[in-house]
Amino acid sequence: ARRVILEVYVGILLPQQAVSRIMPTQYERNQELRQRQLRGESLTLLAEDYGLSAPRVWQIAHVDASSRQARISPWIRFC
Repeated sequence: ARRVILEVYVGILLPQQAVSRIMPTQYERNQELRQRQLRGESLTLLAEDYGLSAPRVWQIAHVDASSRQARISPWIRFC
């Protein structure tokens, strides 16, 4: 089953811009959220503004891309 999943999904190109013109891309949202948090805005206020939970806002603000990649890589190597 894992091999089939890899054959189906590996190499699929993701869109380079938002699919919807209404919502900003997740990347842009996260960048803005990180900048606002660095300026001192509270996690609670950011969570309300973005419609997210406070723990999710903390995760976005404090987990960088390299550690997210580190969590994904072992799974891919395992398959």
